[in-house]
Amino acid sequence: MPVHQFTKSATLQFHQCDPGGIMFFANAYVLAHDAYESFIKYLGFSWHEWFENPVWAVPIRHSSCEYFRPLRPGQEVTISVGIDRLGETSFTAKYTVKQNDQIHMEVQLVHTFIHKEKIKSTPIPSEIRERLKSFCS
Repeated sequence: MPVHQFTKSATLQFHQCDPGGIMFFANAYVLAHDAYESFIKYLGFSWHEWFENPVWAVPIRHSSCEYFRPLRPGQEVTISVGIDRLGETSFTAKYTVKQNDQIHMEVQLVHTFIHKEKIKSTPIPSEIRERLKSFCS
């Protein structure tokens, strides 16, 4: 069980839905990435330190989403962020979207550290690894 937990609230917007009034499937990734950016800040890194780092970048190597229940505009949800896997050069984050304790979807994103100049995977910096460890399940 993780030592720490990060949760973010969000309200589904009208423009995030399809003509049937259900959240468009790709917007699951928008919710997850918004939570990811808030999570990085929660870890103690500024947007500039993480997303404009001069040495490394953290692109997404793989993504998946499982949908359990539809979401509609105006619904308030919570998005919990956990680390399912912490490897040498990458980590897998799981974003669980819930409303009233019912899971609507789970997004998994594999974030890989790369050296910007070499365009090659690089070890997760130790300071980051230590901060991520406490969110591992």
